[in-house]
Amino acid sequence: MLAAQNPDSTTISKLLEDVKSHAALADDDAHTLASYTRSNVGWQTHGTQLTRIKEHVNDLVRDGNQMSSPKFELNVLTAQDLTARRKIELGRLQGA
Repeated sequence: MLAAQNPDSTTISKLLEDVKSHAALADDDAHTLASYTRSNVGWQTHGTQLTRIKEHVNDLVRDGNQMSSPKFELNVLTAQDLTARRKIELGRLQGA
């Protein structure tokens, strides 16, 4: 964790990284499943891929639930407030 970051902003950053990663996996899943329509793979392969997709969708839903929770919103507001306070303090230091 950087000295300028607080635990809330670290939590927010981690969650946003997770969302990006999970969205990339879901996009890859869609492309993989679409490619199966042009190939001669068995139903077991389809089933395995659908299970992976279900897990990735569940991860995205979990991310969405965390982002819409009051605690997450409070963390975002706290991080924004701290950022604004740091900018004000930096401005004071530079102006002195």
